[in-house]
Amino acid sequence: MARGRDGRRVPEEVAQDPALELLPEARRAELKAGLAKQPPADVAKARRAWTSQAAFLKRFVSAGGRVAAGTGFELGGYPPPGVGLHRELAALVRAGLAPIDAIRAATSTASELVGAKPSAIRFVPGAEADVIIVSVTR
Repeated sequence: MARGRDGRRVPEEVAQDPALELLPEARRAELKAGLAKQPPADVAKARRAWTSQAAFLKRFVSAGGRVAAGTGFELGGYPPPGVGLHRELAALVRAGLAPIDAIRAATSTASELVGAKPSAIRFVPGAEADVIIVSVTR
């Protein structure tokens, strides 16, 4: 997934994102109109930046680096609130992290990096969990 420096996906991917349906009609139309105005050079630059960032992330994790996932609400309204972390986890997997490592980046590793005590966070068969995993197909 190619992203610009602000984390947004490239125009054609945003325009086809089912999460846009969560936005009010007027905001959705405004967002799509803005996407159509992005210069091709900026889109190409975003694709190159994503490729570079993904390669760095994979090397960083392979070297023992720890990654925390997180996201905030974009002032532009994309992605819609509640969708950003899902996009972040998918991007981590596309960048080369194993799915379980992406989940850890949003849970135990994130809590450790901010100083929380993650003693109750375990990813083992049979452990209790407040995690819901949903498979989405298009």
